Amino acid sequence: MSSHNVVDGLTIVGMLLVMFSLSWKFALIALAVIPVLVFFVSRLRGVVKAATRDVRLKQSELVSILQEGLGSIRVVKAERGRLETKSLESMTYLGELFRPIQDLARRRASRRA
Repeated sequence: MSSHNVVDGLTIVGMLLVMFSLSWKFALIALAVIPVLVFFVSRLRGVVKAATRDVRLKQSELVSILQEGLGSIRVVKAERGRLETKSLESMTYLGELFRPIQDLARRRASRRA
């Protein structure tokens, strides 16, 4: 037995003693209701467990979808960065390729001026 069970048991016994010391008639009424409560709790336990299981399954599906989406965002950002780098490299290459033509155009423009 764990210490929680011992504490819970002693609490119930203490509550019963207080109830009987205050009014034994009301204490008997409260004890008479306990079997009905136990019956309903035992019946509902299975329903609650099934509902909890369904909720956990739906939550895990939602979490997996969210994780997949977040992972996709990271991949897209990484790919975009790679493409931007490639684009800059292409622009630099084209700039170097056309630099002699630009220099020639500048020289001609400066001669005309």
